[in-house]
Amino acid sequence: MDRLSLEEQMLHYPELKGEVLTSIDIIDDGEKLSSFADESIDFIIASHFLEHCQDPIGTLENFNRVLRQEGHVLLAIPDKRYTFDKERPTTTLNHLCTDHKEGPEVSREAHFEEWSRYVGQKKGDELQADINHCTELGYSIHFHVWTEKELKELIMHISSYLPLTCIEFQLVGEEILVVLNKQGKRRRHG
Repeated sequence: MDRLSLEEQMLHYPELKGEVLTSIDIIDDGEKLSSFADESIDFIIASHFLEHCQDPIGTLENFNRVLRQEGHVLLAIPDKRYTFDKERPTTTLNHLCTDHKEGPEVSREAHFEEWSRYVGQKKGDELQADINHCTELGYSIHFHVWTEKELKELIMHISSYLPLTCIEFQLVGEEILVVLNKQGKRRRHG
């Protein structure tokens, strides 16, 4: 599953020209999973995906929605300390809650600015041009970045109101692996 067809990916990411890409069975917004019925999936693998989500809390809520009882989610998330994101400020739980409550558009431009400044090393007019380009294209960046500490806070927050229990959480090389299991019912988050 991907949000773009292979043809759209080639237009969106010209740097992939010549790369072998996996065929796509389902075109859908991975944050919303609107083409999937409630409790219809046993297992979700989201490898290097959550950091690209503009609303990670909403994404995890949608994962919970489509998972069957006893279903599992495997998250593989880069630890920012070991990536091109290392200079970026770590995303706080408060920031994620604000993006979830108010909508990700409230911080989208700031995310593009941070990405362009710290990862793209842009300054001045070039910085603003890159922000504009990312915005117009809807470019997929690492909107949020974490270390183990901040990611654990997010997982604990989600587990406090969703029936997702963390059964594995560990740093393996440069990425954090998290396994969540859907068990029972919990109260709805307000």
